[in-house]
Amino acid sequence: MKKVATIKEIAKALNISISTVSKALNDHPSIGTMTKDRVKAKAKELHYIPNQAARSFQQKKTNQIGLIVPSLRDQFYVECISGIEAEAIKHNYKVLLCQSHEDPQREVDLVNMMLLQRVDALIITTTKSTTNYDHIQELEQMGIPVLFFVRVPNDFPCHYIRNNAFDASQKATEYLIKKGHKNLAHIKGPVNLRTSRERAEGFQSALASHNIKINPSYIVTTDLSQNGNENAIKKLLSLAKKPTAVIAFNDLVALDAIEYIKKKDKTLLSQIEFSGFGNNRLLRYMDYPLTASVEEHPYNMGVEAIDILLQLIKADNEPSEYLQIVHSCELHTYR
Repeated sequence: MKKVATIKEIAKALNISISTVSKALNDHPSIGTMTKDRVKAKAKELHYIPNQAARSFQQKKTNQIGLIVPSLRDQFYVECISGIEAEAIKHNYKVLLCQSHEDPQREVDLVNMMLLQRVDALIITTTKSTTNYDHIQELEQMGIPVLFFVRVPNDFPCHYIRNNAFDASQKATEYLIKKGHKNLAHIKGPVNLRTSRERAEGFQSALASHNIKINPSYIVTTDLSQNGNENAIKKLLSLAKKPTAVIAFNDLVALDAIEYIKKKDKTLLSQIEFSGFGNNRLLRYMDYPLTASVEEHPYNMGVEAIDILLQLIKADNEPSEYLQIVHSCELHTYR
């Protein structure tokens, strides 16, 4: 591996001071054109690469934004990242992207890595198991703004952007009720997630507003893994009186449930309708499509996340109030 040249080596080769080389490479007005040309030519000859980290340290800015998401297997986060990166590029920022894979310790390690990389700000979707936020507070104490994305802590004051999960779940439930369903079930997400609680509350609110008694057996929980999703629908199918409609935590949960039913008893698919969250464009091509799905506008959320962070980066002091954005969602129906 070829050794990378340093400013010291350029200075030695030209028999000039290190300070002169540094100023010449940075086009300092005190250095003449001839000297600048000599220095830059020698730097090119020796394959010199500027130490961006050192330069960023001096400027106290790296033009890097950290981004931590659970997994790129979820199309929702892929769309979010597209919006985040597109908007970041417009403002001359690079995005340093990492996946936590729903591992809280990996999340801590990634946040520490972001600190070492001296990112100017961080966007984070925490893992479904995160309950301690000391690693986030460390960034904030260093003056690095943090924006929680989608998954928002229950009892931790912060900047965030999220969807109105309550309203979206209520809309999805009411649509199925209007289609004549009275035996409605809900596959709830992990208990640690605020989104899980709000979607469950929206589901229950819709039932109550239509005078439909809430059956506790019709509310089951998944950890969002394939096995967890299959166990959830298995519990619902084991009931003497099976639900005729299911509002799933998201489209992937609904799809796993449908796939499980296909393997066990295809005839049940004509007896149970599913609604999800995500509005994946591939849903329309399915043999057994969802009845409805909530459009969460992930690309637009990504764009807005960058706009919020830029406000925080440019602010001389921490805002007196946390910037908290709640997006509305739309229900898309397929049948």
